[in-house]
Amino acid sequence: MIKTRLVKLLSHTKKYIVQMVLWQWIALLGQIAAIFSIGRMVDCILMHQMSDQVILTTFMVLVVAVAIRFLCDQMATRASFAASVDVKRILREKIYEKLLCLGASYREHVSTSEVVQMSTEGVEQLEIYFAENPIDGEKFVNQVLVNKRSRESAEKQRLNIKKKLSGNIDISNRVQKFVDCRSKDVEKREIYIVEGDSALGSVKLSRDAEYQGIMPVRGKILNCLKADYARIFKSEIITDLIRVLGCGVEIQNKHVKDLAAFDLNNLRWSKVVICTDGDVDGFQIRTLILTMLYRLTPTLIQQGYVYIAETPLFEINCGDKTWFAYSDKEKADIVKALEGKKYKIDRSKGLGENDPDMMSLTTMNPDTRRLIKVNPTDLEATREMFDVLLGNDLEGRKRFIKENGSRYLAAADIS
Repeated sequence: MIKTRLVKLLSHTKKYIVQMVLWQWIALLGQIAAIFSIGRMVDCILMHQMSDQVILTTFMVLVVAVAIRFLCDQMATRASFAASVDVKRILREKIYEKLLCLGASYREHVSTSEVVQMSTEGVEQLEIYFAENPIDGEKFVNQVLVNKRSRESAEKQRLNIKKKLSGNIDISNRVQKFVDCRSKDVEKREIYIVEGDSALGSVKLSRDAEYQGIMPVRGKILNCLKADYARIFKSEIITDLIRVLGCGVEIQNKHVKDLAAFDLNNLRWSKVVICTDGDVDGFQIRTLILTMLYRLTPTLIQQGYVYIAETPLFEINCGDKTWFAYSDKEKADIVKALEGKKYKIDRSKGLGENDPDMMSLTTMNPDTRRLIKVNPTDLEATREMFDVLLGNDLEGRKRFIKENGSRYLAAADIS
């Protein structure tokens, strides 16, 4: 069968082979003529019979011989190339024709059992060949691994480039309700993560638009210690927060598609300030945001970029003076100092109800605000506390509440 195919291929390229041989013979004759001309010129020089006519004739014969040699080589090369192209074209056409015939008649002539049988026989034959030729088998496996790694590396590079290019787009146009600041100096920029749209309004009016940005959180986010990565990265609130931060996530997972790998140099802010109400709901939202940062970007916490803004619980007015109390103890101390005077105590109901001057004085102004830096000294103890309070260890959480609940009973919101 193979011999028949070779004969057919040779018959198609016969004319090119004949042309190639013919041009090679003519080139050889031209080379002989050139050698003869050179020999004739040498003889005339040795016999001192040089004349203008002899020199001219010999030179012309030599030039013609060299030209014939050059042209013959070119024509022979062209014939050889045409023959090779014709062979490739014929092979390609034959293979394409066979594939068309196979594809058209495959389902009519081949059953599923026959496919399984052919596949099994092919695998067995391949195993036998690799067993008899271990060097070839090793080369084959190594090439497969090289192709796999190259494909994965190229895909990873493509995704990283896509994420970097998309990260250069203005974030304020991509994240809903995010309010950016004017400054581009990362050392000055601060991002306030606030609770809800109502807080967004008051914080926006009281901020310094030069270096303070705002990102509102719509309600309580997922508990990122209990939720799996598929749910986490489907949450728009969480992905928007990560995009606003700009540093990416410290997670290698198939569900991380549109978020870049973590790079602290890409962080857009010098401070990440969590600003929530001073009630139980505000504490829960603050804890959930901290949990998200702990699981997805723990380096921000370890390097001291995360802060908590304390908001006052009470506003105490006496005459033209005003005091702010951040706890019941501070309120009691202020009231005790005002004993005998007429004063008024107003409890803060939420950030959204605070006037801009109060927000600026107590929460936004760097000279008068209170910021708590989240900077754990014992990483192992921090991890254990997060796991106990927010993880899946229900029994451990019950045990912790039983042993330590009495310490926080006074602060519990029980009605």
